[in-house]
Amino acid sequence: MALYYVINKMIPGQRLWHKEGINPEDALSIPIYINHIDTGKTFIENFKEHQPSKVIMTLGTNSVSYMEKDFFIKNYKKLIMGIKEVSPKTTLIIQAISPVAEFVDENGKITNDKINKFNYYILEMCSELKVPFLNSAEVLKDEEGHLKEGYYETKGGQAGIHLSREGQRLIFEYAQNHAVIE
Repeated sequence: MALYYVINKMIPGQRLWHKEGINPEDALSIPIYINHIDTGKTFIENFKEHQPSKVIMTLGTNSVSYMEKDFFIKNYKKLIMGIKEVSPKTTLIIQAISPVAEFVDENGKITNDKINKFNYYILEMCSELKVPFLNSAEVLKDEEGHLKEGYYETKGGQAGIHLSREGQRLIFEYAQNHAVIE
């Protein structure tokens, strides 16, 4: 999971709030990193301290393999409401879960069908909470709905799941062209 803290312009690798493999439940209580430095504080505690002006949040890729919709959304709502409570002036934008490569999708744990369903649940949640939803997944998909080749990491245990530099660049470009007017 990653948060991209945005002030004026999105720059890849800058102002990154993250904790690899975190889910909505853990995001409420586990300390995170900012620019790869352990803060010892949760997302909500960091929002309270830093009061960022605009944030794009991505959460849930690994969660789709084992979490039930209601549990996922309940905890995601708690996180968003907690952030809004401690940092009310922050424009919080929730980004879609990215698709995965075809070979990951065929594995059956994290599938693009599940991701599409979870993105729909996230969209419904955003509508209910009046939080903008950024459907960046659409720009990453090939004709069959898989993560396009070249947009995913090819090495390691998360190959086909995490975005490559090119995939990240595309997401930043997409976000810049789909601005939220305040």
